Amino acid sequence: MYYCIVNPSARSENRSNVSDRLAAALSDAGAAYEMIYTTGPEHASKAAGEISRQADPEDPAVLVVLGGDGTLNETISGIENFDAVRLGLLPVGSGNDFALGIGLTRNEDALIARILKNHVTRRIDIGQLTYEHQSGILARGRQTPPSASHYFAVSMGIGYDAAVCEEAISSPIKKSLNRIGLGQMSYGAIAVRQLISTPKVHARIEVDGQKTIEIDRMMFAALMNTPYEGGGYMFAPDASASDGLLNLCAIGDIPKPLALGCFPVAAKGRHYGIPGVTHCTGRHFRITADTPLWVHTDGEVAVRSDAVVIDCLPSRLALIV
Repeated sequence: MYYCIVNPSARSENRSNVSDRLAAALSDAGAAYEMIYTTGPEHASKAAGEISRQADPEDPAVLVVLGGDGTLNETISGIENFDAVRLGLLPVGSGNDFALGIGLTRNEDALIARILKNHVTRRIDIGQLTYEHQSGILARGRQTPPSASHYFAVSMGIGYDAAVCEEAISSPIKKSLNRIGLGQMSYGAIAVRQLISTPKVHARIEVDGQKTIEIDRMMFAALMNTPYEGGGYMFAPDASASDGLLNLCAIGDIPKPLALGCFPVAAKGRHYGIPGVTHCTGRHFRITADTPLWVHTDGEVAVRSDAVVIDCLPSRLALIV
């Protein structure tokens, strides 16, 4: 059974209706399917949770996500039994960092053909974020605190990158640009504004219980499962979703003008040699900060926190694309 989770507002490019093409292909193949059009936050998570609870691991349900990294994140975060589901993806969001990071073809017809075959092409790692403490300061538009634990496919971040995502949640600029296929451009203006306003705080990063990294004036820290975040910035050029590791990229103790200059370099993954950029790999991380900061998972922001734990869950998710 195919369950197609469609975010109607995620499309960033002027394409023909991909959901209609997928539905037609499934129908022509005689496959049983259901189209689930999300109506707001957490709809995809609730749907994925119910599907994974009811599915039989001997005959896994297929979750096909039609959306961006946010819709993918919500879907993965809702899964309760990973053995009972397989995942397909048609990336039609404004950033699509996950698709870029795993080298997914942009040919939608080829992706639909793979989805119809329903063969597991690979198993990928996912990350898990656990809040040790939540500040109670919720992201705009959010009414309730998040659960204690969240999964991510691309990355999690605390500090500046999450602050950019939090502002973008309700940005009228992004919504307007999304309508004409230029949603990714909205992050540029927000990024410059947040560079000025986001505080730099002392942070401690513990890696695998063996190493501690102290950053006096941290701008942000990201744990990357794939190389890209923020709409194509290669913050972790060596990251792989199949190596059982997460890649840390942290920036701190660096003047803001120099930090701004890091971004064109980071777009090509050449920022590791810049003073103030810290990177390493590991399976288990703990990050604490002197002040609660915004936290994101795959660009989705819920709350500020000053203490989080991040783990890599190897080969957890089966992909059919």
